[in-house]
Amino acid sequence: MGEATTTAQLLERATRAFGDEAKARHWLCRIQHRFGGVSPQQYAADPDRTAIVMAHLACIEYGIYPEN
Repeated sequence: MGEATTTAQLLERATRAFGDEAKARHWLCRIQHRFGGVSPQQYAADPDRTAIVMAHLACIEYGIYPEN
């Protein structure tokens, strides 16, 4: 899976979770404690961590975590 594909997949999943592409982009670029003080997009740059960000987005989408 290439970096462009991963970025597109993250954006697609985040847009589904937040219901809006602008909100999704904001969330993907915002530094967050849960990802070690980096943005979800930076965290997911490591292929071993992409699934963690995707799983977190699924939790947001299904209401398991708050949106922050």
